[in-house]
Formats: sequence, structure tokens, C-alpha cells
Amino acid sequence: MDSFKELTWDDLNEWAGSKIVARGRAYQEQGRVSELAQTKNGSLIAWVDGSAHYATKVQASSAGAPESICTCP
Repeated sequence: MDSFKELTWDDLNEWAGSKIVARGRAYQEQGRVSELAQTKNGSLIAWVDGSAHYATKVQASSAGAPESICTCP
């Protein structure tokens, strides 16, 4: 998780937008994020119970900025 240690909430707001970050924080605070793990290449993966149960992955791009994919609805 070294590539993510220096990220701040402001960084995340700039990257994903305050609405998405607020939703993600609420999901985390409500215990709706589970099985958080780090892959061998340093990506973060987790399951989320949002409007549906889905997987999400966040990794650092070659430029160091976060990028993500998910199976969210």
C-alpha cells in the first residue's frame, strides 16, 4: 500500500469528486467494505455492499495517480 500512503482526502476528492468520495467514506464507516487486500503488484481490491454487492480495484497509474475499476452497477 506504499503508493497509497501519501494520499489525502483532498487528493481523493480531486481525483474522484466529492460526491463519490463521500459515498465511499460512508460505505467504509458503515462496514460495507470487506475483504480489503493488496495484490502482488500493489493494487487494492475489496468487496463493497452498495446498491449491489460488487468488487472494486484501485491501483496507481504509471504517473502515480490512482485509477480504478469496479463491477458496480
